[in-house]
Amino acid sequence: MHFAKDGEAITGTWDRFRVSTKKLRIKGVLPEDGGLIVCKAVNGFGSKERSEEHTSELQSHHDL
Repeated sequence: MHFAKDGEAITGTWDRFRVSTKKLRIKGVLPEDGGLIVCKAVNGFGSKERSEEHTSELQSHHDL
C-alpha cells in the first residue's frame, strides 16, 4: 500500500503519520492534516487506487 496527501507521498519521515500494510494512522490529528488522501495498492494482477477528501476538526466537549 502506498499513501499520499495532497500529491505528496507519505513516507517514514513524516513524524505523526504511520503507514502499515493495510492502513494509515495519524497520531495527534491537527487541522492541517486534512486534505486529499490517496491510497494505492499494487500487485501482480494490477493496481487499484482510492482517494478521499478528509477534514480534521478539533472539537471541545463539555459536560452538561
